[in-house]
Amino acid sequence: MTVYQKLLHATEKERAELLSLPLITKGAAGEISHATYVAFLTQAYHHVKHTTPLLMTCGGR
Repeated sequence: MTVYQKLLHATEKERAELLSLPLITKGAAGEISHATYVAFLTQAYHHVKHTTPLLMTCGGR
């Protein structure tokens, strides 16, 4: 089993939960407002902005 396959298997439940969230299902169906989509992207940006350097620091140890 490849690392990718192991990761998919280990996160199967969490991925299913994420993909079943109303915001995700409605967004995928094109049923959210522009304002909601922009708010989602804003939050995602800040999450990635702060998480990526943290993960890089941890990976460097």
